[in-house]
Amino acid sequence: LFYRYFFICVFLMLFFVGVLFVSFTGTSVMHFQSEQYDSMKHAVLKASEAAADSFRSADGRFSVERLAPFYRLIAEITGADLFLVDPAGQIVFCTNPNITAHVLPQALLQETGETIYTGTGTLEGVYTDQCYISGIVVQDTQKTVIGYAYAASPMVEFQEFRGQLMPLFMTVSLIFIALAFVIIYATVYRMVRPLHQMADAAGRVGRGGFTPGTPGGPQ
Repeated sequence: LFYRYFFICVFLMLFFVGVLFVSFTGTSVMHFQSEQYDSMKHAVLKASEAAADSFRSADGRFSVERLAPFYRLIAEITGADLFLVDPAGQIVFCTNPNITAHVLPQALLQETGETIYTGTGTLEGVYTDQCYISGIVVQDTQKTVIGYAYAASPMVEFQEFRGQLMPLFMTVSLIFIALAFVIIYATVYRMVRPLHQMADAAGRVGRGGFTPGTPGGPQ
């Protein structure tokens, strides 16, 4: 009886820990992704505004010399690569010096409208690993599309975040499980012990012993 109650309590405890783990992991992932996308959305909005101002000031062309310091500052703050792309998809400028001669697919450009585009991918081979991507169209004063601004952040940062989170959760879970085992064992033992004593007393009575000395009864 003791072991039955004990294992039932242990099963319920492990089930609770599993549910807590799934909920905690899911909430953490959603929070991380939300923070990442919010940061990148803000970055592409600023990049788009700066590109439009540069286009107007430079008589119908993008002034990379003027935009580069501002783009690099945003990239340093957000930890993402910033792209300025012309209407054909050709990368005009990127804060990552290793990314230059690439053309983004028209399908991606069409998905990027006046509202901010968000998604994941490799930008059709620009990156080898999956990235968080955010983008917005750049327009002139006549609402003509003059380019696109994109931000891309490798998902390796999320993997690092998850790698840091898991050991912490596992440590807390092991401490919780160890304490719960001790508490469950002590509680179930206190619950079942009187039943064992009564069963022993009944057995002695059955064998002819009429002074069983049950707990709380006459001796």
